[in-house]
Amino acid sequence: MYCDAVHWLWLNLALGAGAFAATMIDNFVALAAQLTVTPVDRHRHLAYAQFAALMSIVALSLLVGGVLNAIPLRLVGLLAVAPLGYAWSKWSRRHQPDIEHPRRGIVTTALVTLALSGDNIAVWSALFRSSGVSGGLVQVISYGIYDALGLVLTLAVARHPAVVRLATKISTAVEIPLYVALSLVIAWQCHWF
Repeated sequence: MYCDAVHWLWLNLALGAGAFAATMIDNFVALAAQLTVTPVDRHRHLAYAQFAALMSIVALSLLVGGVLNAIPLRLVGLLAVAPLGYAWSKWSRRHQPDIEHPRRGIVTTALVTLALSGDNIAVWSALFRSSGVSGGLVQVISYGIYDALGLVLTLAVARHPAVVRLATKISTAVEIPLYVALSLVIAWQCHWF
């Protein structure tokens, strides 16, 4: 019994970590690039705005995941197509030049975080639906912790433009396999195999 509970907890923490990493790389790269052109005394305010926007995304994903409860789990597995679509989109745009990230304030930071989060909602909603209430709760708590850690790391490295350039260069290479893996996890969680 104890081993089953520990396995269940680690499984949900791993699902949360993978889903968070795959869907938040673009958000952290955009925030780091923006922080490099923002005065240091404003960094903490932008981090708060990003965190608040992320918690709104989590709430929306929970709501959508709750609505998905009315749909049979195997049918929800069709949402595994969403991460594959994001992987294809990243792959097809891999040679396009990077967009310059202009300086922005608190409201714009929150709005950009929301705008970059279509993938978060698509992936997280399906995982919340397939993980149930208690699994979803573990994932929600882990998202808050991962975001706080990601913000601390982003704030630490944002003062180094070389780090931002490297992250921008490799983010697509990292995101594509993570999205494919998430697609497989969603299909597995929805009992497709």
